[in-house]
Amino acid sequence: MIDTSLREANNYVMPPITIVKHSGEEELFSEEKLLNSLARSGAGKETARSILKQIKEKLYPGIKTREIYKMANKLLRKKSRKFSVNYSLKNAILKLGPTGFYFERFVSHMYQAWGYETEVDVNLKGRCVSHEVDVIAKRADKTILVECKFHNTPNKKNDIKTVLYIQSRRVDLHDSKDCMAFDEFHVVSNTTFSKDAIEYSNCMGLNILGLNSPGKEAFHDVVRKYDLHPVTCLKRIRQKDMDLVLEEGIVLCKEILLPKNKQFLKKIGLTDKEVRSIVNEIKDIMEATG
Repeated sequence: MIDTSLREANNYVMPPITIVKHSGEEELFSEEKLLNSLARSGAGKETARSILKQIKEKLYPGIKTREIYKMANKLLRKKSRKFSVNYSLKNAILKLGPTGFYFERFVSHMYQAWGYETEVDVNLKGRCVSHEVDVIAKRADKTILVECKFHNTPNKKNDIKTVLYIQSRRVDLHDSKDCMAFDEFHVVSNTTFSKDAIEYSNCMGLNILGLNSPGKEAFHDVVRKYDLHPVTCLKRIRQKDMDLVLEEGIVLCKEILLPKNKQFLKKIGLTDKEVRSIVNEIKDIMEATG
């Protein structure tokens, strides 16, 4: 840890600090990245800068990004429950892994919130080969095919190869006389898209939704707007019980508020007191972000 007396010296410039990412890779600490992530929580510039200053005082070479995340979340929670919930959303989505199975169901709920009826994991015959489509979203005026790209590490970008592959699937399905007619093809991810992936998608008419969606609501904005917080946001439920909840097909916090799902919690062994505690936590989350 750097001597704080040096920090207070005039014109002090913090030396580069190497941090360790979730993947084990090393990179230089970026004030801008941390400020941006704090801003996404809803904290104002003044709050974000104050938290950044406090975190910088505790940095040391080789610190893990998850330690920085914990410090930031703790400081945000002192300011506002809402900021803390929003900041931890990215991590909660990651906990829907390790496979993309629960993420696909989560995305299905997003389209339902937009007024679509949905199906998941549907096989459609393309002109050349068959394709498993993650989500089909339908309403009276539109049919959308959705490809879900879930990543276990937050820094994994969807690059040009990803959207090239998805576009080839889109073309094969579009050119098939045996495939249902569709109006749009969407790609939804829990991480970001590279610059060239965004440019290519815009050029080809692929609709993308991720952490850096251009010119529209980003992934987390949609989650907050429609109260689509995943059950993995919850702190008052044991991991073994969380696994059972997900296996039951319950992926959203607000689904637990349904009588049948509160009954399911009791069925898997939770006491009335534990269920009430979880329900209260969900209500706190929804009130904080409403």
